[in-house]
Amino acid sequence: MLKVSKILIDRQENPAALSEPTPYLGWQLESDRQNVHQTAYRICIRDGLMPFWDSGRITGSESAAVRYAGPPLNEECRYTLELTVWDNHGESAQGKAEFSTALFAPRFLTAQWITHTLADNHSECPVFVRHFSAEPVQKARLYLSACGIYTVRLNGQEVSQDWFAPGWTEYASRLQYQVYDVTALIQPENTLEITTANGWYAGYLNGTRQVYGKQTAIFAELSLTCMDSHRVTVATDVRWQWYLGQHREAEFYHGERIDRTAVPTAPQPVVLAEDLNAHAPALVPQQCEPVRVLERRAPVQLLHTPDGTPILDFGQNMAGVVRLDWQGSPGQEITLRFAEALTPDGSLYTANLRTAKATDTFVCSGGKDTFVPRFTYHGFRYVSIAGMGGNPPLDAFTALVLGTDAAATAQFSCSSPLVNRLWANIVWGQRSNFVDVPTDCPQRDERLGWTGDAAVFCRTAAQNEDVYRFFRKWLADLAIGQAADGGVPHIVPNVNGQGSGGAAVWCDAAVTIPWTLYELYGERDILERQYPSMKAWVEYMRRQETPDHLRQCGFQHGDWLALDREEGRGNRGSTDAYLIASAYYAHCTRLLAKAAAVLGKAQEVAEYTALHRAICSGFQQEYITATGRVVGETQTALALILLFDLARAEHRDRIAQSLVQNLDKHQGHLTTGFIGTPILMDALSKIGRNDLAGKLLLNEDFPGWLYEVRCGATTMWERWDSVRPDGSFDESGMNSFNHYAFGAVGDWLLEQLVGIRPAEPGYRAITLQPQLIQGITQACALRTTPYGRVRLAWQCLNHLITVEVEIPANTTAQLFLPEQEGSITLGSGSYQYSYATETDLTPQRFTMDTPLRTMLADADAKAVLSAALPGMLDGPAAAFLAGKSFNDLKGMMPGGEALFAQLLTKLNQLC
Repeated sequence: MLKVSKILIDRQENPAALSEPTPYLGWQLESDRQNVHQTAYRICIRDGLMPFWDSGRITGSESAAVRYAGPPLNEECRYTLELTVWDNHGESAQGKAEFSTALFAPRFLTAQWITHTLADNHSECPVFVRHFSAEPVQKARLYLSACGIYTVRLNGQEVSQDWFAPGWTEYASRLQYQVYDVTALIQPENTLEITTANGWYAGYLNGTRQVYGKQTAIFAELSLTCMDSHRVTVATDVRWQWYLGQHREAEFYHGERIDRTAVPTAPQPVVLAEDLNAHAPALVPQQCEPVRVLERRAPVQLLHTPDGTPILDFGQNMAGVVRLDWQGSPGQEITLRFAEALTPDGSLYTANLRTAKATDTFVCSGGKDTFVPRFTYHGFRYVSIAGMGGNPPLDAFTALVLGTDAAATAQFSCSSPLVNRLWANIVWGQRSNFVDVPTDCPQRDERLGWTGDAAVFCRTAAQNEDVYRFFRKWLADLAIGQAADGGVPHIVPNVNGQGSGGAAVWCDAAVTIPWTLYELYGERDILERQYPSMKAWVEYMRRQETPDHLRQCGFQHGDWLALDREEGRGNRGSTDAYLIASAYYAHCTRLLAKAAAVLGKAQEVAEYTALHRAICSGFQQEYITATGRVVGETQTALALILLFDLARAEHRDRIAQSLVQNLDKHQGHLTTGFIGTPILMDALSKIGRNDLAGKLLLNEDFPGWLYEVRCGATTMWERWDSVRPDGSFDESGMNSFNHYAFGAVGDWLLEQLVGIRPAEPGYRAITLQPQLIQGITQACALRTTPYGRVRLAWQCLNHLITVEVEIPANTTAQLFLPEQEGSITLGSGSYQYSYATETDLTPQRFTMDTPLRTMLADADAKAVLSAALPGMLDGPAAAFLAGKSFNDLKGMMPGGEALFAQLLTKLNQLC
């Protein structure tokens, strides 16, 4: 039976404040049949009871990104959408959705910007208030924006559960506004209160204050439609007042102070914000999902520092705040300090916070109090408590996990608990750092929208969650911050105020992120919006190119935080920065040509295709010798050349072998940074060396993903050596334990290990190609695509391979079974395949290349080694031997090869 399971309008279900007058529509189908595809559809839209638009029956299979083709929707209207679809089996199905439109351009709002009279350097939270009478209403809508961040209450009730509204945009150009239906809250006598805090607008940001303005201000209009249909408005003007309530201090970096004993100050008249009223930024409706409480977590244990200070362990690094429910004595002051880690002696590790105080203070009223900071957030796992004695009750505390409320779209699991924890760390890193913009970290005095971090993680992010609208909003700000010459800021929104930048990967986000979104969501809308920005960036690079079409000028971040960095290079790896810049120049030019093809720009397709060929030719002349040797054969350089197809065909095998040899030189470990790490695994898969990619993935010693997991990480680290093998912390002051860039391996887990990837944009056609690697005996993933759910599960146990797949209606897939020739073409439905194999994927925790120190970290393994190597592991040579592997030691004693092979077998059986 055919069924319409979901209808999306601008990628939202039943949106209450649609901001697009001609949105994209999409729907998902389900059926208990196989090989189901849509043959026709019909869309009818009603405005109340009146017909508004009827598409008629349209023959076609498109269902994921259908542009609304009727007359532009009207503002502030409620619509009903009725959908009928027909399939190739002669069945039909109906679906219905309701949606309301916002003000597409709020030109008829009568509100004025108002502000308070606090000193410019304040951190208090002024409350703007208006009392008004109202007759019975049939509809009440509140339109609200602020310079700063706000919460809003009507008659004592919170109007919204959104956090940090109106969000962070390029404030000088545009501010978001929110729309709230408050019909149920209107009474004959009413009090509307809007509390503001500095937030990103006037608070501490990137080493300074008041980047955008000196004082908070609000712009609000309450539109009341009375029972006889006439309209009354209550708008911000000089009739409003302001006062100070109980939120007495609030800053993102430093924390919040809530004083329940504080007596509200006497209301004072507001003043008009003359500059804003004269030169107000454009008001735009909410562009993406808001920040909300995603989860509530209880502390898992109570710890104590050496001096007896209690510390709550929430068991998970996260971004958010802690709620306290407590009845204390009047004036009792309770202080919460936040940190991601503990020092070896059990104290809070705060060195990586830099100047961020990360402290919340609560003053009790004497009655039952609930303290919830609303104008700050912290990156933390641990919280020290002062003012409640040595053993505060755990049930008084709740961690509120904050992040952009995007729908989860992926699940992953495999036979390795450590890899499953890695996947969880990737997801937690994303939800902690997608806080209205894609930030670099949630804990220290930074939390900025670094373009490079977002660029390398975007594909993994878009697999994990529906981030289309999230990135669409952020890319619009990227384009606004782009300089007239096409240069792209390194941070978006551009708080540096320094115009443009030119660093490869960071600025390439202008091209790579829109194309990634198109590939994974299939909506050409993102290319239509961003194409001018994409083209401007490529032309910026083109104007700077050498006569050989290379990029060899300007500041470059290089392979940031790579382990192969040399003395004097700071945090930049040893890969030639201009090789990276030229490689990405070629890559972005090729993507721009592809985008031009999607948009039907034939002349520009030809132009940029030719430019791409010229860049590749110049790159080959500069960086690849006549015999195929790469100048500076780092892992990053080799991976870039292989993945971006920068070498001539006759040189690719040698370059691939050079990458293999480099990994062997480093005992199967990576040395890459922000640029090389996201592409290294894909490059190995491209050259058919998933075995090496698997070895990189499963390394448990330093450096590697599972090294972090074995060190207790619950999010991704900024540096491979955030915690060194000796247990000490990196001391650079730039040591975030929640930094998602290296989590870009999540894309490889889904697209290569499990094997689900789009064959056509938006997964209209799907490639299913699982990869078997030693040490993983089964893997499974679910991906919610624009067409519905794709599932692939494989298992290789007891010499039997089993593959299960589930393909959504209205799509097709090519299935490549492991160890089988060719592929199988499948329509929608569920399928299972089982067949015998000689392959044995039994996990081996240790290999001949594993350093002894890694083996000695396991108590059972240490006992075996101590018995087999008496006196060697605790004598004078112990430190030297700890860094050696069995391969290093086997030649040092007679019969060593056989001895260590037997030892390895025993250790893997035991551990």
